[in-house]
Amino acid sequence: MPGQTNRSLRPAYVKSIRRKLLAWYHRNRRPLPWRTRPSPYGTVLSEFMLQQTQVSTVIPYYQRFLKQFPDFQALAEAEESDVLKAWAGLGYYKRAINLKKTAERIVHVYQGKLPENPDELRKLPGFGEYTTGAVGSIALDLPLILMDGNVRRVVGRLFTLGGDLMTGDGKKEIQNLCIDILDMDHPGDFNQAMMELGALICIPRNPDCGRCPLKPSCMAYKSGRPEVWPEPVRRPSLRKVHEIALAVFRNRRLLVLQRPNNTSFPGLWELPRMDDRRAGGNDMPTPNQVLEHLVNIHANGGDIAELGRSRSIFTNHLIDTTLFGIPLRPRVRIKRSFHIHHQWLKINKLDDIPSSN
Repeated sequence: MPGQTNRSLRPAYVKSIRRKLLAWYHRNRRPLPWRTRPSPYGTVLSEFMLQQTQVSTVIPYYQRFLKQFPDFQALAEAEESDVLKAWAGLGYYKRAINLKKTAERIVHVYQGKLPENPDELRKLPGFGEYTTGAVGSIALDLPLILMDGNVRRVVGRLFTLGGDLMTGDGKKEIQNLCIDILDMDHPGDFNQAMMELGALICIPRNPDCGRCPLKPSCMAYKSGRPEVWPEPVRRPSLRKVHEIALAVFRNRRLLVLQRPNNTSFPGLWELPRMDDRRAGGNDMPTPNQVLEHLVNIHANGGDIAELGRSRSIFTNHLIDTTLFGIPLRPRVRIKRSFHIHHQWLKINKLDDIPSSN
């Protein structure tokens, strides 16, 4: 019955799930670089990169990052700007900052080795429930569960779960089921097998049930409509945000600003920008007003031209950006306001800085 709690699973049923799933995984797992040459450091690096990012996108970044920072020691000693530059393009830059802080803590507190106590793992920067379970089980063989979207979908279909599986009773129920079916002798392989099954077979739409090793045990398959499970939860609609970005040129150089520490993506560089949230929810300011507000520069309004528009999604916001080009006279004097760090870069040097754009 969907949504029920306190399920009692027969030992033979659980044993069958473990045996079939692990056999399938060992035959079909993808030869990902962090699997073919496993290490505790490689596991931590891959798990940080894989948060909110697809495997195909992560692979080349992982390989380049590993070459530049081959272990915890090298990462701990690196400059943060170099780490952010190597991460540029993956997004969610706080992951890179936490990854470096984790390396520093492992080197300085744990003599370069991952702590094997789950409570100590959870104290590492960026280690939430998922990362603790993933790193603990895969790198250290600790009997810890992990739940990402793939695992929730697989378990939700196995037991035809309904409602919100991210919070409250739904989250507690799926956690308990994951504990019940976890292979305590091979927790890392079992967790990876669950994720792999969700990524390759038990996909959101049109699951390939004919190739699924857990088909005989799956209540969603037996229902005849596996694709409707787990029951979807209505999410809040995206909030629309309008933003102005400025490409300000002077002497063939482009103005970039560094994001303060108390903002998202701290330390990264970007074009001057402002959205209607920062403007107080009123009408958007003009490009010239944005420029004056951020760096106290006044440009000739007649020189301002719209260069293009773009749309992006960040968390629960739909952001419409209009880009304006502003050429400044060579002798324009600049006063920094609000202590915003800025620099003027040659166009061919833009790839040399960690950027949020």
